[in-house]
Amino acid sequence: MKPIFFSIVISVVLSDMFLLSEIHAEDRRPNVILIYSDDHGSLDLGCYGAKDIISPNLDNLAKRGVRFTQMYAPAPVCSASRAGLMTGKFPARAGVPGNVSIMYSRPGMPTEEITLGELFQSAGYTTGLFGKWHLGYSEATVPSAQGFDESYGMHGGVIDSYSHYTGYEGPNRHDLWKNGKEIFEPGKYFPQRLTDECIKFIKKNREKPFFAYVAFNIAHYPVEPSLESWEDYENVEEQKVPFAKEFPATVSVRRLYAAFVTDMDKQIGRIIKTLNEEGLDNDTIIIFQADQGSSFEERTGWSGVYRGGKFSLFEGGIRVVSLVSWKNKIPENTVRDQIVSGCDWFPTLAEFCNINYPDDSLKEDLDGRSIAGVITQNDISPHEHWFWYMPSERGGQRALRKGIWKLYCNPIDPSSLQKIPDEDKEIFLSNLRDDPSEKTNFAKKHPEIVEELKVLLTQYNERLKEKITVRGNNNK
Repeated sequence: MKPIFFSIVISVVLSDMFLLSEIHAEDRRPNVILIYSDDHGSLDLGCYGAKDIISPNLDNLAKRGVRFTQMYAPAPVCSASRAGLMTGKFPARAGVPGNVSIMYSRPGMPTEEITLGELFQSAGYTTGLFGKWHLGYSEATVPSAQGFDESYGMHGGVIDSYSHYTGYEGPNRHDLWKNGKEIFEPGKYFPQRLTDECIKFIKKNREKPFFAYVAFNIAHYPVEPSLESWEDYENVEEQKVPFAKEFPATVSVRRLYAAFVTDMDKQIGRIIKTLNEEGLDNDTIIIFQADQGSSFEERTGWSGVYRGGKFSLFEGGIRVVSLVSWKNKIPENTVRDQIVSGCDWFPTLAEFCNINYPDDSLKEDLDGRSIAGVITQNDISPHEHWFWYMPSERGGQRALRKGIWKLYCNPIDPSSLQKIPDEDKEIFLSNLRDDPSEKTNFAKKHPEIVEELKVLLTQYNERLKEKITVRGNNNK
């Protein structure tokens, strides 16, 4: 049963924040399209410096809006990151510290949590999810029960883009759904189909405000680019990454990955074109963000100087690509270097869309903070420090960032590019100003910083107490 939150009529007030008076000058609330990529390397877009990624639509989106350099994923795995995005809370506080099961009828995020879909529904928006959910497979935790009027995609975490079957927690199972009903579309390319459905949703709801959550399965394995995008890389010189593999002898994994990312860029281009054709480009906030860093299991995503990747709280696992555009409402071709988090989108969109909370209890329960001021007028970060938790061996990973320092407990580096010495396996102190690659442990050199951050870490641990419940052991 959802809280009384949804029976309360939400009032509308004008914000006195810089630029927001202009933003709310029109009667119509803005549409929101929130796009999430999957296992996407920390720097894997042209606008982030990847010279072998063809991404003109996302690069243009960056020119039309704000690009973040220190946007952090709520977690370094799929379900937990999405829980943080959907609720504005630390994933463990939302009941999803790790990945939920992808088995049929398995519960996911607790139903008492308020999602972005439910927030927008409460304000009269029509809501749609297109793509990957991965926050529950039971009747009470699928998209239709968690705030989405329409949905198309997979309930679990991974499918083949053409057959729509998954082999995890076997035997092979089909996982393609539309509005809660299983559908079969063998041979149809999933990234294109989810975009088709999103475009239909936009056209159908062009006269009233809508919220569309578009969650691509790119660049999660299996890496299956279209032939068209594969051929786009015929003459592109490949990035020489240290973990690149060759299979078969002449086929590059990096090229497969890059072409897959380009497929996503093309589909996003179709969505943007539709907004323009429907006259909605001035009325729509577009956000693009990765759920976490690239995985080293099957792909070759690029994190540049940043160490680690998916499953890890080193920067390569949690520092992500992130863009926001709102034509004529927020600055264009602008870079923000403040420390911000995916949990911040919940309160930020509530502010941008002028959605009031029914009382202070929900707002105060959020861990995210509005970054509207960061976006519009370059305010300082609303976070003096930020925290991550993820279950793992040796008592779970925890990390805390404050200023240039990051304390990392029980560190993991899935890349295997740099082994963690025994003396560093419990406490690792990073200096992200002097050593953004996190090659050096500064803990012995700065014990006073370690102690200061440990005190903060203890406070966060208390906040999480009794909320850390592992809901499935699938880590894919």
